[in-house]
Amino acid sequence: MVITRVIDFPDGKAKSMIIRDGNGDYNLYINARCSAAAQEEGYLHEIRHLIRNDFEKTDVQQIEADAHKDQLSQDAVGSRPGASVEDARGIVLRPPCP
Repeated sequence: MVITRVIDFPDGKAKSMIIRDGNGDYNLYINARCSAAAQEEGYLHEIRHLIRNDFEKTDVQQIEADAHKDQLSQDAVGSRPGASVEDARGIVLRPPCP
């Protein structure tokens, strides 16, 4: 299960983060200080980590490099705020409601 929350990040730097808890659920946090577009971008970034099974990997630098490469590929095909994203397995991801 993915539990999504919009909270105020104390440092204000990150757009989002995702953490797996002791129950095996994923807690996805979105920075309330970010614009709606940045929140959407952060949400989709974290969902990509789930789709790619990044929690099973250990090289954090490679995980983030791959995630950002995926984002650049999505940008190149003309993604826009509010659009759905379809991953390689055909799963359609929609951003959270504003």
